[in-house]
Amino acid sequence: MRVAGIAIVAVVASLLACGRSTPVVVPTSPEAWVEPTQPALGASRFSPAPSGTAIQIDDMSLSVTEVVFPADALVRDGSFLNPTPEAASDYVLVGLAATCTLPSDSSCRLSGLEFSLVDTAGIAHNPRLWIAGVPGKFEGSEFFGGATKSGYLIYVIEGDPADYILKYEALFGGEAYLTLQ
Repeated sequence: MRVAGIAIVAVVASLLACGRSTPVVVPTSPEAWVEPTQPALGASRFSPAPSGTAIQIDDMSLSVTEVVFPADALVRDGSFLNPTPEAASDYVLVGLAATCTLPSDSSCRLSGLEFSLVDTAGIAHNPRLWIAGVPGKFEGSEFFGGATKSGYLIYVIEGDPADYILKYEALFGGEAYLTLQ
């Protein structure tokens, strides 16, 4: 008799538990509660580091140093072979400084392809690497610990540069996000 009662309780409990669309809440002690934290500054596109702020990522310190907008005349004056942006689009030059934080006998490497501009819709735009004749254009290279590599990354954007975020993404490393303002 007692076994039949336990079996009935088990069947009723399983019927009640199965098919529930709401999650079962298991109470925890207040000590077990962990307050959610914000991502570190520059670690997310929703928490980008402000322009001028150096952030440490992988073996480098990165910062946006200057934004030149619109830069159509500078690019056009660089070479007659440089393409004209489409209507409602403009060139923007994003000044970048990267310092290798490794010891002086080790090196860092940047090509420029690690960077993109992300718009408000979440679309990443690649730099225009084949633009010629622009003074101060960022040129990829190897640079040793303690050295700073700087220059302009060149993009074509629509609208205000303040609506874009510079994203750094290493092939085998981390990501960093910086505002242009």
